[in-house]
Amino acid sequence: GINAEYMGHEEISVGYRGRRDTVLFTSHRMIVIDVQGLTGKKTSYTTVLYKRISSFSVESAGTLDTDIDLVINATGVTFRLGLSKDTDMFGLQRLLASVTTSAH
Repeated sequence: GINAEYMGHEEISVGYRGRRDTVLFTSHRMIVIDVQGLTGKKTSYTTVLYKRISSFSVESAGTLDTDIDLVINATGVTFRLGLSKDTDMFGLQRLLASVTTSAH
């Protein structure tokens, strides 16, 4: 997981979890935690500063789909995360709008 040394003086504002992915929003950046492979032994941590996020979309779960899809476009990379259907979709949109507009 995330330890205090990695975080420094940042505070985690909120986190969202999917089946394998987690996204954390801190006071300074977004951290995407991607569990990879069939066994889940490999984990990737990617940091994106809010000012690098150019656009985002949040798509609700469909009838057969159990996840909410979060797509974040940042400089040079696109993240597609499947979050729990219990995710507060509108709260997530408000948070992303707030952090991206205040960072630019």
